[in-house]
Amino acid sequence: MLLVFGVLIILLLSTFIVNLYFKKQIKAEKLLAAKQHYQQTCALCHGVSGEGRDEVPSLNGSGHAWHHTDQQVAKWIREGVGNMPAVAPHWSDQTIEDVHHYIKLWWSEEQRQWQANATKQAQQ
Repeated sequence: MLLVFGVLIILLLSTFIVNLYFKKQIKAEKLLAAKQHYQQTCALCHGVSGEGRDEVPSLNGSGHAWHHTDQQVAKWIREGVGNMPAVAPHWSDQTIEDVHHYIKLWWSEEQRQWQANATKQAQQ
């Protein structure tokens, strides 16, 4: 009986570890794809690390990008805003979300939390 219990524990743990590995793998692949989308579409103007240049605002934590909701960013990517043209009107909602997540990696935890709260309030 103890042997059966031990085997069950090992099976459960191995299943958990395999699932965790694949979730991390998927997350890493999505992040890499988002980085590539950013580099191909956004980096020319906003900079490789979101630092901005000339009249183009930064997207990293040094600027005000984190003051905008997810909905605003998605709209600007699709439709443009000010001097920024619609850069990716064909991107799926998921691609926009993934690229925005990639950009958020440059922000502090406090900035990400503030932006998440602003996004949540805008949805209400």
